[in-house]
Amino acid sequence: MKKKYALTDSEGVSPCRHRLAPGKFLHDPKTARAMHKFVNDCCYEAPVLAACKLYEITCWNFTVDPNASGQAYTVVKEETPVPQVSVEQKLQFAMLVMRDLLQDRAFQKWIDLWVTGMNRSAEATAVAREMLEKETRASDDLETLAAWGEAGGNDTSLMSKRTDLVVRALHLTRAAERAASDANDPSIAVETALALNGIARWGKLDNLAALAEKVAAVTEVPEAANAA
Repeated sequence: MKKKYALTDSEGVSPCRHRLAPGKFLHDPKTARAMHKFVNDCCYEAPVLAACKLYEITCWNFTVDPNASGQAYTVVKEETPVPQVSVEQKLQFAMLVMRDLLQDRAFQKWIDLWVTGMNRSAEATAVAREMLEKETRASDDLETLAAWGEAGGNDTSLMSKRTDLVVRALHLTRAAERAASDANDPSIAVETALALNGIARWGKLDNLAALAEKVAAVTEVPEAANAA
């Protein structure tokens, strides 16, 4: 048995188009694989990872005949109080996650300066964004070569992962740029969500819940420095 927490809108509909309500069973033998995908893609390990309307999702897996495939069912438990997490904290959480996944010293240095509050200027963020945009253009050229058979399968797979992470990092730089000019800009939350959507596919992120709790526990966020 495992517990997950699902993010939904005010009507109880998840990004995966599932409508949730306390006590609702989500089991369908014909779509068990689809339900596993829903739990993996749209549910989280801890309440603090979600916002809006929050439900606890409990999954049971069992096997009656060891020679047969296992059975499973999923049920929506009671609605859980939503943790209070600011947009800035969500952005900081996303940055720390991406810092671990995207191995780029310049990008990691920018995140370190932003998270500590030493430099959150729009100028410094623009430099990071332009660096990532340049890499994206270079990746497009490499993928074109791969399409013509100039790169091996492993090379193509690595390029695909790197490109995806760079695109996610770009979403973070856009969010940070907008935060520098208007902390209430609604697009900050959108860009942050795009950076993290489905991020678990690229790494074993067992520490996500602990990281989220750590960021959410910070009540005093450091002021941004004006230096470029």
